[in-house]
Amino acid sequence: MRRVLIGEFGDIAALAVRHVLEEEGLTADGRVLGTTDYVSPEQALGHAVTGQSDIYSLGIALFEMLTGDVPFKGDSQVAVAMRHVREELPDVQLLRPEVSASLAAVAPDCSAADIPPRTARSPMRGCSFMASTISSQLRALNAASTEVSNASASG
Repeated sequence: MRRVLIGEFGDIAALAVRHVLEEEGLTADGRVLGTTDYVSPEQALGHAVTGQSDIYSLGIALFEMLTGDVPFKGDSQVAVAMRHVREELPDVQLLRPEVSASLAAVAPDCSAADIPPRTARSPMRGCSFMASTISSQLRALNAASTEVSNASASG
């Protein structure tokens, strides 16, 4: 038996999600929970989801952090998912030329549409490489922005 409470906006959706999680578990084959903005191609096609799927999604999140937007948009969740399957990421440096080449290369390395290229790149680059690259680039960007602020304040 399900209970439905009608209250503020979102209460019914929250109860429905809670019911699904309690009764059926967090994930299941053929179920998409959340947005397709970060979905891996293999998940979009209904294939097995592995750690490589997480690496793909992390690359998409990095792309968004660097450019301010997700790489793929569409008229529906299915359209967005299919763009993940069929298209390569847009070039970060074309959208944000101030991003270094080494940092801009991390997102497409992680988010290769095919698992073998992603797998081949990931052990060499790995999460520690990604974290190190992101950290050093963010420090450089912060230093540059501090220099600009200091120059503006003294000028």
